[in-house]
Amino acid sequence: MRLKLFTTVIALSFISAAADARVTGPDVSQGTATTIRGSAHIERGAEGTYIELVNPDGGRRVFGYISFSDEPTFPGVMELDGRNLEISGVMVLSGRAMIVLTDPDQLRVSG
Repeated sequence: MRLKLFTTVIALSFISAAADARVTGPDVSQGTATTIRGSAHIERGAEGTYIELVNPDGGRRVFGYISFSDEPTFPGVMELDGRNLEISGVMVLSGRAMIVLTDPDQLRVSG
């Protein structure tokens, strides 16, 4: 399952990000290690948990992705809905900006 997810993420990383006009600027580019802050909306999808961050000053949407197999390492993630969060990691652009979360240190409540 992890190999399948990893292969999918790598394949999708080569797709142009031009489809999402909300993702622009120097802080959001393919392969860049970055930290994104914003208000979180969390929902479970067909393949894992998605954390949508809306940056209030720039209006950019960035998604954190936690696969179902990694979710036990993020206890209480659903309770973070509506909170201001920071997500750190390598940016993958696959039609939208996304950071794959595999370590709890990548996700913090923003003070």
